[in-house]
Amino acid sequence: MGEGAKAMLAKPIQLADQVAQQAGYQCHRTDCTELRSRAKKLAELLRQAARAELYERPAARVMADTERALHKAAGMAARCFQSHSRLRRFFTLNPVSGLPRTLALLDTALEDIAWLISISSPQDDGDGDLRGLPNIAQNEPVLGMIWDNIARLHTSGLDARADAAATLASLANGNSHFAEYIVKEDGVAPLVKLLKEGTDEGQEAAATALGLLCRDEDSVEELLDSGVCSVFAAALKEPPMRVQAAVADAIASLARHSQKSQDLFAQSNAVRHLVTHLASGTIKEHSRYSVGVNGSRNTVTTAAAATTSLDNLHSVVLAKSRSVRQGEPGSSTNVPPNPLQTSTGQQRVRANQMQSVVQSAMAATNTTTNGVMPPGARPQLSSNGSSGRGSREAEDPATKAQMKAMAAKALWMLARGHVGVCKSITESRALLCFARLLQSGDGGAGTDLQFYSAMVIMEITRVAEHNLALRHSAFKPSATAAKDVVEQLLRIVRKGTTTACCARASLPWAACPAHSPRARPA
Repeated sequence: MGEGAKAMLAKPIQLADQVAQQAGYQCHRTDCTELRSRAKKLAELLRQAARAELYERPAARVMADTERALHKAAGMAARCFQSHSRLRRFFTLNPVSGLPRTLALLDTALEDIAWLISISSPQDDGDGDLRGLPNIAQNEPVLGMIWDNIARLHTSGLDARADAAATLASLANGNSHFAEYIVKEDGVAPLVKLLKEGTDEGQEAAATALGLLCRDEDSVEELLDSGVCSVFAAALKEPPMRVQAAVADAIASLARHSQKSQDLFAQSNAVRHLVTHLASGTIKEHSRYSVGVNGSRNTVTTAAAATTSLDNLHSVVLAKSRSVRQGEPGSSTNVPPNPLQTSTGQQRVRANQMQSVVQSAMAATNTTTNGVMPPGARPQLSSNGSSGRGSREAEDPATKAQMKAMAAKALWMLARGHVGVCKSITESRALLCFARLLQSGDGGAGTDLQFYSAMVIMEITRVAEHNLALRHSAFKPSATAAKDVVEQLLRIVRKGTTTACCARASLPWAACPAHSPRARPA
């Protein structure tokens, strides 16, 4: 919606005025009177459309049909206007043969322009119904539905925009031809805008629709030009988790069709946020380990964290002890107290005060380490963009499992043939996460999550096969994570072999004589 549609209106307005002038008041025939009235109404409606912010895609087709109808009407009006006498003009029959058809075309143009103004005008949130089907979309009703919903993304409130995005996602999910229509009719930009500023339902619907629009190279290029990669990376940092799961699924769809998107996601730290979601609840104290984006320089070890906690404790004890000394009557920081002049009661009071100082310092350190800030302190943003673990803990287990599955799926698609993404994954705690997930799964999405985790490992090994540096850094013999991954892969292979053996014997694994612990020799 912009200035392009207004430029289309100049020629139709000029033609409408010309028809109204040529079929002037000097001709009293009924057909000329009807032609003049249609032209005047059309000119007024076109001027009204020029004052509105029109939706350019349907406006182009409406104005093209309107201009063709006005050209025919101008030809008939010119033949009547160029007659030599009023008597001949009154009895001329040439325009009559094509007049009904011309009047019908002008009526169609009036209806289409009225519909165009209707969908381009701001709407209330309660207006969720379709605003009619234009004549230009009679042969393709779905196209009219797509136009209407895209227009609602531009002009309606947040609730109506969420409903329109859900409708577009449903259309794109059912048919790839409809997904191409949505992209061609400029539906990507309003969906990206809704993902940035919409409600939770609107953001989830917009992310789902954008993921379903990734069907071919042209569609992916349109999405990349709209800046969707940076918007997806920013959405991974902000709850709710169901929106983040939809965004992760869309990232997987986008990375599957475009290698350029893999580079953009690698630059926007999307891998880091995905690994953080994958590690939440999978490995203990995962928040102490930052995901290595630039190598070991960004990695904080447990020993360093412990040293920092001890340093903080030491500084707090010194500060408290100084405040206690300064609070005592007759004490001074420059003159130390005389032990001979200190009574036994004062020594007990000082001992109790120092004990309380140590206890309060330990409590402050523990609360800071556990993520609970003392009163008055500024909460620090966690790795997923929220102000603590409360938002993550408030989610239901099914949503958490879905988020992990989609994060693993996105990492799988991002790691395909990309050395930088594989290096970022292996330098983080992701390999240890994959080993834990292959062992036990997680929640209701355990099977999918294990499959996606195995596929990420497969892609990393495929890239490492042709990259010596990645092979040495990711699969070092002394690395605990690499050992755990290999053990889990071997366990899955052995389990698959034994399962096939027991299936041939029609026995459960525990009752199979070849694999039962009782059947094994001592």
